[in-house]
Amino acid sequence: MNKLFLIFLLGISFLGNATPASSSIPVLKTMEIFSVDQIAGEGQLDFKLGESNESIEFGKDKTHYGLGLVFTQNNLPESYQKMIGDYQVIQIALGNRGNIPADLQPQFGSITIKVKKIPTLRPIRINIQDIQKADKEKRESAFFVFNSSQTKISTDDQEKLKATFFSETGVITLSPIGSAEKVTVKSEGKNLPFKKQMMKLMVNGQVGNPFTTVKGSLLGTVQFPIYWAAETESQELVSGLAQKSLERSPEIVPPAEAPRTIASPEEP
Repeated sequence: MNKLFLIFLLGISFLGNATPASSSIPVLKTMEIFSVDQIAGEGQLDFKLGESNESIEFGKDKTHYGLGLVFTQNNLPESYQKMIGDYQVIQIALGNRGNIPADLQPQFGSITIKVKKIPTLRPIRINIQDIQKADKEKRESAFFVFNSSQTKISTDDQEKLKATFFSETGVITLSPIGSAEKVTVKSEGKNLPFKKQMMKLMVNGQVGNPFTTVKGSLLGTVQFPIYWAAETESQELVSGLAQKSLERSPEIVPPAEAPRTIASPEEP
């Protein structure tokens, strides 16, 4: 079992609040924790498949957003702690927001970055991994899953699988913008302390899909906030959500022949 892939799904479920594209993906109702409507950020990603290209624009006045959440060893059940070690996992969700058609899939992409330390002073450059090799990589690494931002929830699951592309090679650069700041996030009537850091993400990755010989790429730059728990009580919130999510889906395995699709999110 690829445990890092499981944490990738956990990141989706933690940030998610919409119906998942696959019933095997756990989704936690965390709409009150993160709401994407107020996210500041900007940029563009180009998702190229063969001769086609989809340009996805991000920003306050756009319908797309990016949002990151950090998981540490202490946030995860004991069986996952050895795999993470002293690394941290930055889970980035990319999705649709605002007045989108009701049938449009809320999240269309997810990027998982394993780092020694959250970059708050200088940029870091990380190699993109084939998702099947994610657990074997002992150094800092990244991988992602992506499909069209126009994918509909009502699309047949098999068609969604055929349209879901996984990272194969490439490079990601993550650069801090300004300084990290303390913010409060409301959950169950409590104001919990989190740290927030605006980031600039540069992606240059190649993608593939077991169902087709068509190759593609994900290129571009996006700015968005990432959050991590700042004190014990907020750490307990993240840990509790991780525990419930991973316990609920212990049998999820990475896509050996058929990739899985994506669920969805929301921020403060």
